[in-house]
Amino acid sequence: MFPSNVEAAVLTVSAEKNAVQIGEEVALKIGVDTQGERVNIFNLAFTLPEQFSLVRLNKENSAVNIWIQEPKYDEAARTVSLVGGVPGGLLGSTVLLEVAVKINARGSYALSLAPQSEIYLNDGLGTRGEIIRPDFSLEVKGKPSKAGVLVLVRIAGFAALALIILAVILWRLKRMTPAKSL
Repeated sequence: MFPSNVEAAVLTVSAEKNAVQIGEEVALKIGVDTQGERVNIFNLAFTLPEQFSLVRLNKENSAVNIWIQEPKYDEAARTVSLVGGVPGGLLGSTVLLEVAVKINARGSYALSLAPQSEIYLNDGLGTRGEIIRPDFSLEVKGKPSKAGVLVLVRIAGFAALALIILAVILWRLKRMTPAKSL
C-alpha cells in the first residue's frame, strides 16, 4: 500500500543580506522547510552561477547527521551536491549546508536546483517527496570606488599633518615665551 498524496518540502536559501558588493564574501544557508511532514533522506544538487566563486562548504551547523556523500563541489559542472539523512527524520525548518561564495560581477542571481535532486519521507515506505524550488535571489552591486577611499586617506593624511604643524607651533611659542617668576 502506497500513499496517494505525496507531501512537499520547500528548499530554502538565505543569506545574511540580500544585497552585496562585487568581491564580497557571502554565506548562503541551504535549508529545508518540511511543511509538517517528516523527511529523512536528502539527495540535493544545485548549480552556482558562473559569476560565483566557491570559498567553502560548511556542514558544521547542519541538521544532517549521517552523510552518505559528504558535501562536495564539482568545479567543471559548477555543482554543489550533498547526500545525507537523519534517523527519525526532520520536522520543521532547518539548515542542511552553508555555502560561502564570492560574486565576481554585478547582477541579480539565483541558485538552480538540479532535476535529479530528491527527498524521501520518513514513512517507512521510501516515498519520494516533492521539492518546491527556493524563491531566492541575491543582488550584487558595484564595488565602492577606490577614488573615494583615496580621498578619505588624503583627508586623514592632511588632518594628521595639520596636527603635527600645530604641535610644532605650540612648542615653539612655549619656548619663546619667558617663564614668569614668582
